[in-house]
Amino acid sequence: MILLNDILNINSEEMNDFLIALNNPSKHENPLYFYLYSINDFYRFIGWFRSFGKRNAFRVLDKKYSLQFIQLNQSDKWLFVGCFYNKSNQMNSNEYGEYYSLKLSDRYANFEGRLVVKFKKDPGPKQAKLNISRIKDFEVYQILDEKYTGEKFKGYKNIDLDFESMKCIINSGKEDWYNNLSTVKGIYLITDNNNKLYVGSAYGVEGIWGRWKEYVNTNGHGNNRALIPLVSKNPDYAKENFRFSLLEYYKEEISNDEIISREQFWKSILRSKDLDGYNRN
Repeated sequence: MILLNDILNINSEEMNDFLIALNNPSKHENPLYFYLYSINDFYRFIGWFRSFGKRNAFRVLDKKYSLQFIQLNQSDKWLFVGCFYNKSNQMNSNEYGEYYSLKLSDRYANFEGRLVVKFKKDPGPKQAKLNISRIKDFEVYQILDEKYTGEKFKGYKNIDLDFESMKCIINSGKEDWYNNLSTVKGIYLITDNNNKLYVGSAYGVEGIWGRWKEYVNTNGHGNNRALIPLVSKNPDYAKENFRFSLLEYYKEEISNDEIISREQFWKSILRSKDLDGYNRN
């Protein structure tokens, strides 16, 4: 087993200059998406201090360096996103509150976005900052050949995407996802955290990719009658509740009528037209 400090080599004399900062998704925000697609939001998230009007700080970055990690897929695996320093405790602010003005250090730059470690974090924010002595509890899981650029396509049968993940994949035009999803027709499933289902079909231009792009462009409702009111009432509803997967996919030629017939089959099997479902026809 290789431990984190076996490769970082922070010696005892400089240990007191470091702390460990863990960043996991909140209900409304995911730092991994910011890291991949919105660098300003990424810096705001990892440097968050406190909201306006709050007396207690979320996390005090009171050491020279913070080793910043982002949780991967709600697991015990964490991506190292850099060693940061806070110059003269300078703060930035926006309409929500204050955050540290962090700068990325060149130290450990060769591991930034490539190093994945294992660490079991307790639920809640209490381990958002760890004393550097806890570095002994971090095990090196993997060093990627290239900088992490998002979840790779792992096959049609393994698709399980929350709305925000799908949105990032679509908006960034990830090539592996596009090449696979745009060449198939199929039946997809939307599962809601509130135990409701929606079964849909995709057989138009760009196949599954094209249909799911409609959901991204409509903030999650895809022009579906039962979903429009949910998103209209709460613009974050899809982000907070929806997951997308495939029930069936067809690479070979298949008629649109056959796709629609299979869609009706799955609506019946999953009872998504019942009171607890979102299908209306």
